[in-house]
Order: sequence, then C-alpha cells, then structure tokens
Amino acid sequence: MVDALKVTHPPDDVLWAYCDLLYRTFTFLRSNVGGGLRMNPRAVSDLGDALHNLPSMLLQYDLGLNDQSYRKLYLRPFDKRWGTTSFHLENRLDWGFAEYREVVRRGTVSDAQMYRKAHLSLVRNPDPASDESA
Repeated sequence: MVDALKVTHPPDDVLWAYCDLLYRTFTFLRSNVGGGLRMNPRAVSDLGDALHNLPSMLLQYDLGLNDQSYRKLYLRPFDKRWGTTSFHLENRLDWGFAEYREVVRRGTVSDAQMYRKAHLSLVRNPDPASDESA
C-alpha cells in the first residue's frame, strides 16, 4: 500500500472530540447562516479555513498534524480573531474531550448523544410506519 493512502488513526478521545467539533460547528452554521446570514461572511470563510484540514489530520494522525499542532495552526488563529463574536473552536473542542472522559467514566453516552442517535434515525426514516420494507 502506498504510504500516502495509509490510514493512521488518532487516539479515541481525539477522534471523538474533533468529530463532535465538526457536528457542533455545522449545527452552529446551520442556525446562523441557514436562517439568514447573521454571521460575518469573513468569519464563515475563516471557519472553513480553520477546519478544512481536519479530515487529513484524522486520517493520517501524527503524520504532519496532531491535536496540539492543529490547535496552534488552525483553531487558535480563528479563535483569536472571531472567538468572542462567533463560535469559539478550542473551547468547543475541550468540551468534546471532557464529554469523552465522562462517557468513559460512566460507561455510557450522554443524553446529547442519545438525542443525536435518535435524530439520525429519524432523518434516515422520518416515518417508520410508512417503511414498506417492514
């Protein structure tokens, strides 16, 4: 296999926290841009810039980027410029790490994860009674 295609997984807590960051960021964007632009267009562009290399980091962890370098290169510059008037990425990420530790401690997911799971099942099949395959 070509090394460029080799997947190097991040630690579980990193994967959890950064996936949660993506989820929360897209939810934030949906509510702030989808209902009429209430967010500075430059902030939206900078938010995209802050997150566009995230998939590469998650696929090839420690081969150029890791949690600490990603924070330094991408999250902190966004937060420095927009964190007080927009979405604070590093704080949200730290919340994701804390949530992961709580899940590990309790051995179960939070109500928020259960809500997300239920929401996703509804999105896939909004009316289970109309499912003709049942």
